[in-house]
Amino acid sequence: MTKQRFTKLYKFLFEDSTFNKLSIKAKLLYALLTERQNLSKLSAKQHGIQSQFIDDNGRLFSIYTNKELMNKINISEPTVINLKKQLIAFGLLEEIRLGKNKPNRLYPKKPYDEYFYVHDVDEFYRLPHSLFSNPKYKNLKAETIVAYAVYLSRYEYSVYKNHFSDKSGEIYCHFSNEKMAEFLGVSTRKVERIKKELVVSGLMINKRTTFGKANDLYIKLPKPFHRKELKNCRVRNLKIVGTGTKKLSGLELKNCRTSNTDISNTDISNIEINDTNDLYDIANNNFIKYHSNHTYHQQTEFNNDALKFQTLEELPTQIKDYLSNFEIREIRIIKSVLLKGKKSFNNAHDTYYRLEDVEFEIVSVLKRFKAMLLQKNESVEAMQGYLMQSIKAELEEIHALNMRRQNIPKYNIFNQ
Repeated sequence: MTKQRFTKLYKFLFEDSTFNKLSIKAKLLYALLTERQNLSKLSAKQHGIQSQFIDDNGRLFSIYTNKELMNKINISEPTVINLKKQLIAFGLLEEIRLGKNKPNRLYPKKPYDEYFYVHDVDEFYRLPHSLFSNPKYKNLKAETIVAYAVYLSRYEYSVYKNHFSDKSGEIYCHFSNEKMAEFLGVSTRKVERIKKELVVSGLMINKRTTFGKANDLYIKLPKPFHRKELKNCRVRNLKIVGTGTKKLSGLELKNCRTSNTDISNTDISNIEINDTNDLYDIANNNFIKYHSNHTYHQQTEFNNDALKFQTLEELPTQIKDYLSNFEIREIRIIKSVLLKGKKSFNNAHDTYYRLEDVEFEIVSVLKRFKAMLLQKNESVEAMQGYLMQSIKAELEEIHALNMRRQNIPKYNIFNQ
């Protein structure tokens, strides 16, 4: 089973009126550039100042050629250049040319680089990588991709709150055409076309409801693209006993490359077989069974990821990253204990410690807690009392240290 990866589409681009005139394509391009910058950051962490993505001034940069960007979102090179100029004009990008035949250095920026910013620049919509890597979605328009990210966010919220589910237990969401039109800055008629494009691509089921009510929207994950499936497809000149070999035509091979996983279009149905109906039935049934199970597990994992994302969203980064390794049920218990422990301590000592202030120390507590779970072979639920005591003890130690620092005489031999 392939785990979905996501690109961050930052919310401030849509919430801050400063960026209203920035095109949807430019906002999508910004998402790709900042993601590439995060890869450069990872390289810098691994290799330090020896990283190839640190310039002479110690600044982090990334490389993303125009050709790569053209292929990612299916646009021309003049359009890529124009979109980068838009981002530069809005203060979201700096580009430095290195000369002929050398890729430019890109320095994506965030709005708070130079001043305090009213919007939360770290909040984002999630865009599955498959939308860019799978040729099946290559022709999706920028507005459609962005709209999908918003619909996906609404779906995740429905999963988290358990707001909407049908008789079969399948979860759906609501988001009116008017709201989406306002969000994208387009007409409601354009929103209808976007939804049709998502339906055709298998990313949405748009189910009509009673008159005057919003349609039920079932959001589906895009299919991951596996290169090994393409390789398998290329060698499917299958030889079945007594049937010989049939070569795939150019059109069939083209279809194979774009459909990737549809075995019924590439394998047996394209081969002339005599007296092999049983073989076809077995292969087809096995595929349907596998495909059904794969889809179910993929959707289950998707739902779990959505629940984790919503539950951890408000926590500091280090705590969030560590807790994401736990199951969703365990995360909810640990988060509840964290917040209760912090509140109880602050009330008892008339202080105001935030989790951000003690992030490193809390992660250490959680690591010791995990070790204790393994040693005692106990559940998180059974050990939550121990976790509460550990959190309070850590906060006591931090507070005592801070008080000692405050009470050190202002003038002493070390301050002279």
